[in-house]
Amino acid sequence: MKTMTPLLIFALLSAFLLSCKPKSQPKQEDEEAKNKAAADSVEHLQKRGKYLVNNVAGCLYCHSKRDYSSFSGPIVSGSEGMGGQKFDKNFRGVPGEVYSRNITPAGIGTWTTDAVIRAMTQGVSQKGDTLYPVMPYVHFAKMSKEDALSIVAHLRTLTSINNDVPKRKLQISFHPTVTQVDLEKNVRPAFADRKLYGEYLVNMAACVDCHTPLEKNNLQMNKAFSGGQEFQAQGFIVRSANITPDSITGIGTWTEEVFLAKFTQYRSPDGYRYNPGKNNSIMPWTVFAGMDDFDLKAIYAYLRSVKPMSNKVIKNTQ
Repeated sequence: MKTMTPLLIFALLSAFLLSCKPKSQPKQEDEEAKNKAAADSVEHLQKRGKYLVNNVAGCLYCHSKRDYSSFSGPIVSGSEGMGGQKFDKNFRGVPGEVYSRNITPAGIGTWTTDAVIRAMTQGVSQKGDTLYPVMPYVHFAKMSKEDALSIVAHLRTLTSINNDVPKRKLQISFHPTVTQVDLEKNVRPAFADRKLYGEYLVNMAACVDCHTPLEKNNLQMNKAFSGGQEFQAQGFIVRSANITPDSITGIGTWTEEVFLAKFTQYRSPDGYRYNPGKNNSIMPWTVFAGMDDFDLKAIYAYLRSVKPMSNKVIKNTQ
């Protein structure tokens, strides 16, 4: 009988020890991997949500206080999400008074995620009250489900602020038809398709709502993005710019670099920490300046594709 070599003995012993390895280890490793993936997913949602809330969907420039003693009314630090900003006839002809709601955990902390998304995309509160369409739910209804969930994820992290917001006072009866929305069907375009992705961002930012003329409080969509809508704010009157590619009255002569610089100049407080008096703007430059360069370039690409409209706008009334 042949004797086993030391190498063969070592191999057999190693195989035996491996067979004795606890069976639960692979299962434990799977659970750890799942937990890590879940943590990464939540972190990703919150990061994306913070960007959208602060710089694209612009939730905070309506649901916070704004300081119009500085150019473009930057958000007052410490008021993020507390609501209470008033919108009346001086803002898109609101028939009465409407106040932005408290979207910090003190205001919507007891709302389910589905309830918050329903308010965002259908204009219906958790109690079943309809929201006045100063809230751009028609636009938010077109965002992807992932982006909607990311916005909710970030709103959950806002500092809770107790603020008793006044009830709205409308001079008309308001009972809109609630449209059902299926976010599962909404797809965020691929980043590679600059124009289509830019259109997605322009919709989420609701640019058309302010940059389109009004007639009897209705947007004139046949003149979309041609500007001229008038706003009266604290001590000044301003009209929205024509952002169609018309070469004389719009932004048709602007290069991508010029368009980008129009926003990036407000990334530093030096660009807006001054009192412009009657030459102020309601446009939240300090909010949209926080968009990354790629997204701003995508918006430029889309705006270059809309129909040029001749409409000379006098920005400020002195």
